[in-house]
Amino acid sequence: MQRHIAACVCFGTAASAAAWYWFAVQAAGRSGQQEQQQRTAEDEDVPDEFKDPITYEIITDPVVLCATGQVYDYQSLRRWLAAGNYRCPRTNLELVDAQVCRLPWLKQSIRDWLQQHGRQLPAEATCCLAGIEAMQPEIAAAIRTMRNDSGRERLTATTLLAYQYRRWHDSTPDDAAAQMAQAEVRSAVLDDLLWIIRYATGEPQLQGAAASLLACCCLDEELAWLAATAVVPLVAMLNSAHSYAQEWALQVVYKICLHVHSSRQLLWKAGAVQALLQLVSRDKAAVGFHRDRAAVALATLAEAAEVKAWLKEHGVQPLVRLLLTSANSIFKGRWISRMRA
Repeated sequence: MQRHIAACVCFGTAASAAAWYWFAVQAAGRSGQQEQQQRTAEDEDVPDEFKDPITYEIITDPVVLCATGQVYDYQSLRRWLAAGNYRCPRTNLELVDAQVCRLPWLKQSIRDWLQQHGRQLPAEATCCLAGIEAMQPEIAAAIRTMRNDSGRERLTATTLLAYQYRRWHDSTPDDAAAQMAQAEVRSAVLDDLLWIIRYATGEPQLQGAAASLLACCCLDEELAWLAATAVVPLVAMLNSAHSYAQEWALQVVYKICLHVHSSRQLLWKAGAVQALLQLVSRDKAAVGFHRDRAAVALATLAEAAEVKAWLKEHGVQPLVRLLLTSANSIFKGRWISRMRA
């Protein structure tokens, strides 16, 4: 009898707990539905031109994709391109050169609309220069000069920034905190450097200094963004007669080739294969060890059937010449060239 009573008590307690759990789940579901309906109603009021076509959320940092004229949120577009999607999300047009420009007037219009409708304003992207200055005041000062000055001052600041960054990087190879801080520095200057290599075409020394900093990028997201936005100006620098600009552009192209497999079609369409073949064809005294790096990048791109077919038609003679001139060299780099040829 006692066992029967105890069993009934236990069953009643379990049933009561199950009932309370069911009511809690139903209440939470109704609450979630109400919140979702409220958000949906609010989103329906937002003008379409203020919504990001990728996420359908309100744009916080608007940029225009110059190739198609479509407006996106900056971070949303970066994530899209970093995933290897080299097509405009709205028009589906192929993107060989994803040049973007910020739209400060649209950003202010969005903020004004949100304020007028009592909506929460999006948090402004905080500039990390204050944190950089606390750790590396010389680097922070060089960044400010690079952004605000022009001519000789900007060239000096960019060159100094590249030198100081590399010295800091080389002195902290195993310091995780320093590596995170260095990633913040790269993030702070990435778009400034892209602007320089694209538009400072009359200043090859400045372009080379900017590319030397871009060559420090090592994160997958950074390299994917460079693949989408920097391939065309980098190939133009490969064709430059200025050896310093050419050298550092080659270093960035080399990294993109090896680490961003989805970028190889972009490089082919941007003319990288022709530019690399010209570097491989040049005399050793003119390009030095850069010819080895160009040969490795060219061999990586040659994995594509269309590139291989083009090289069969246009590249046999220079590749055979590279093979023969590197055959008797004692340097490891020349053996790399020979193997790639």
